[in-house]
Amino acid sequence: LSERYNVKTASEGNEALSLLEDVKFDLVLSDVMMPGMDGIEFARQLRLRENCHQLPIIFLSAVQSSIAIGKK
Repeated sequence: LSERYNVKTASEGNEALSLLEDVKFDLVLSDVMMPGMDGIEFARQLRLRENCHQLPIIFLSAVQSSIAIGKK
């Protein structure tokens, strides 16, 4: 991504929230499982910020699970 876009990285949620104070982003890619603050709490904190209400968030995860939909 960094070859085509201006990418900023953070290793945990609080660091990412700090980046959002200084830079206007078009998109956030977040892991669901992060140290300190999980991705869901990060998204809640992000949405509390006035300038981030409409900022798109894409969640990623290395966790594998299967869900059977519509089977009894």
